[in-house]
Amino acid sequence: TRVTELLKLGTLRINAVGLSRGGVAVILLAQMLPQDQPVSQLQLNALLFDPVPGNLVWFARWSLDTLAQRCKDISSCQQLCNVLALYPCDPLPDLAFHAPVLTTYPKTAHCKAREEVLQSI
Repeated sequence: TRVTELLKLGTLRINAVGLSRGGVAVILLAQMLPQDQPVSQLQLNALLFDPVPGNLVWFARWSLDTLAQRCKDISSCQQLCNVLALYPCDPLPDLAFHAPVLTTYPKTAHCKAREEVLQSI
């Protein structure tokens, strides 16, 4: 992969920004990074703005094969260093197809995750 090629050149720091379904793409990117690389060699910083999986969030509670379910827990993504997740202040019901997914982040010394709710204008 391109990440593997770039790692041969030295330390790699990825700064990823995702809006809506792009936020979910950043979460999937975190899961796809090689987990055998030390954080001193490979780092991911993420800005997630209202990450929505595009399927019913409530359905993820009963099905293991949904995008929402795959995005709920990225605590095993050891290269994740800084995360800022921003959510709108008026969350949609779980029945909505564009309800945001709330993610579990790594509990490591180098991962600083911050979640904020923004007021609507």
